[in-house]
This record gives sequence, structure tokens and C-alpha cells, in this order.
Amino acid sequence: MAGENLASTVLTSMGRGSGVDVIKLARDLTDVTKLPREERLNKAKEASEAEISAHAVLKYNVQLLIDQFNGLNDASELATPAATSSGANQVSITATDGTAQSGLSTIHVDSLATSQRNLSDTYSSKTQSINGGSAFQIDITLDSTGATTAVAIDAGNDTPQGVISAINAANLGITASLLTLGTDGDEFQILLEGETGAANSYTVATNINSNSDLGFHSGDNTSGSAPKDYQEASNAAFTFNGVAMERASNTINDVVTGVTLSLNAVHSNN
Repeated sequence: MAGENLASTVLTSMGRGSGVDVIKLARDLTDVTKLPREERLNKAKEASEAEISAHAVLKYNVQLLIDQFNGLNDASELATPAATSSGANQVSITATDGTAQSGLSTIHVDSLATSQRNLSDTYSSKTQSINGGSAFQIDITLDSTGATTAVAIDAGNDTPQGVISAINAANLGITASLLTLGTDGDEFQILLEGETGAANSYTVATNINSNSDLGFHSGDNTSGSAPKDYQEASNAAFTFNGVAMERASNTINDVVTGVTLSLNAVHSNN
């Protein structure tokens, strides 16, 4: 603007004799007094923001700590006792919780819980026809309930692999799998295995003919020395502090309070 230019010219002219730029000098003097105050204000603002931020972080962490303590609603959660076994090869500790009590227990394993296992007839391939391509039915009876489940084998699926798939899909607690016997890939058997415990035994029959059970309960296994129903379902037998006990499983969580045991092997009687 004209007025501003005139003022600048006049002031500059007034300082011409000394060579001093009066305008710049005036601005510098103003900055000398203004900048320190601005710097102090900025530092105060930064300190305030840092304090607020630190307070927010502290508040958040304190709340996390409160939430963690609120989750500890049982004294047993504050400490988990340790349990050890002097004979882990036979009996091992798999878990403990806060209800476990101090003490010494003696466990002697007499027998392990086993599952029933059965082997079928021998087949030359996974896809060998068992019933000439026709559909048939496998009846599996659970001895614990006496209930019989009819497992349908569809036409064209009357093969070892088809039988395995159908039994597993029935979800009876019995697992079917295919065993390859030799190295030439021309000998196969179906293995059935139930759950451990004497109550989990079962029988197998089919409607192919009155005598057919696909070999699961008749004849000999591949060694020719044992029946195909070659492992019976049985309970684990053991003594706990001198008291004889049985369980359907080798995993036991109701004998020693707060401790889960795994029975791994039978103790020697020596």
C-alpha cells in the first residue's frame, strides 16, 4: 500500500546516515521480546499434552489390572499347586488345578483300559466289490445299550473303502481304517476299533447272508494265531492307596482331587 511504502521510505531514509535498517531493527527487537514468550507457551502446551497422554495410558493400564483381578473370582485361581510322579513311566500327571490338596498317594497299575479291535476278511484292493456291486447293510450292536444301528452301504460303494466311510459317518464311537498288509499293495483289511472300557464292546453282522460278518468275528487274523476279534474292550484296573479300582479310560481325573492322571503302563509285581 502507498502509506506503508511511504513510511518504510521515510524510516529507511532516517537511518541512511548510519547504514542501519531501522525497519529490520524494529522487527528484530520485537522478536527478541516475543519469541521467548511463544517458546515458553509452546513448551507449557507440550508438557500439558504429555501429562494428559501419560495420565490416559496410566488410567488404561490400571483398568486392565482391575479387569484381571476381577477375573480372579476364586482363590484357587491365584495359585496352581504342582504335582509330581515318582514313576511317570507307569503313572504321569497331565494336569492340576487349584483344588489339589497336599499329600502323598500310592497308585499301582494292574492293567490298562483297552478298546475292542476287529479285523475283516482280506481284500485284494481298496475298491474290490464285496457284494457284487449291490447295496447291503451292516448292523452294529453296542453291548452297553443293546441298540443296533443299521449302516447302509450303497450300490457301487460295496468296497472296503466304502465300508470304512459309511461306518465312520455313522458316529457310533467306532473308528474304521484300512490296513495295507504287504508291500505289493494287493492285501488289505478293515480295522474296527471302539472306545476303551469293558462297556464299549460291540458286534458286527450284515444282511449279505445269514453267516456273513465280513470276517470281523470269525476265522484268524493275518498271523493265523489269534481270532479277528483280537482285542477285547476292558477297564483299567489299579489300586489307589491300597483300594482296588477300575475305570473305563486310562485318563483319570476323579481319584486325586484336582489332579488328572494318565495310566501309561502296568507296574511290575517284583
